[in-house]
Amino acid sequence: TPLVATIHATEWGRWNGIHNELQNYIHSMEWLLNYESVGTIVCSNYMKNELQNNFNVPDDKLFILPNGVETDKFDIQFDQWGFRRKFAHDHEKLVMSVGRMVPEKGFQVLADASLRVLQSYDDVKFVIAGKGGMLDSLRARVDRMGLSHRVWFMGYMSDDDLNKLFMVADVAVFPSLYEPFGITAIEAMAAGTPIVVSDSGGLGEIVDHGYTGIKTYAGNSDSLAWGILELLYNTDYANAIRENAYNKVVNVFNWDLIAANTVKVYNHLVNK
Repeated sequence: TPLVATIHATEWGRWNGIHNELQNYIHSMEWLLNYESVGTIVCSNYMKNELQNNFNVPDDKLFILPNGVETDKFDIQFDQWGFRRKFAHDHEKLVMSVGRMVPEKGFQVLADASLRVLQSYDDVKFVIAGKGGMLDSLRARVDRMGLSHRVWFMGYMSDDDLNKLFMVADVAVFPSLYEPFGITAIEAMAAGTPIVVSDSGGLGEIVDHGYTGIKTYAGNSDSLAWGILELLYNTDYANAIRENAYNKVVNVFNWDLIAANTVKVYNHLVNK
């Protein structure tokens, strides 16, 4: 029976190398999976390169199929201003983000960037959702900067509230240091929220800089702050990015299209 693998991240990529026996074991299993499979599906060109560099996977065994998003989950009716007022006053801009509170997601960079943003644009709130081992240290970080009233690390947020937050935010930010794809970024695009991303991995492929979002240097808080301020100060620019990004989601990150292409890959590999 032909084996088709799907790999959306590697142990080497997560930890920027292999540093202990457990990681080495996982790394060897990933190699074996690629070796035994007739083909491997990856979510981005970045991941394709990562597998080739780490496991020497032949080019003709690798197939790029992006992740997708269901746009209808943002087709909901609710009191948007009422929900938004839980986080920001009407005159304030609302910047959001979401992800696991782990080093690779770069929220420490966003915390530092928030200080630079607030030095230039005072009327803004940052709302960052997600759980993880760094949550307490990130809260302490913004507290030391005197920003705990402006930068909120919320912890867990339900899917319903998160979808609403996407819809009411003025800007969504994704500052990952390692990111094979970036599903939350295309969720923001589907919700109609202009995005600022780091140029790390798959995020750099999702965004057409200046057209469907703004790309910044990964790990650079000054660059990230610049990208956020570009959208806060330029409403017409942000609205154009919002529209272009939504159209890209509909035409590229559409699950029906991705599913059809997945079937084509499987048929090709089964009949190979």
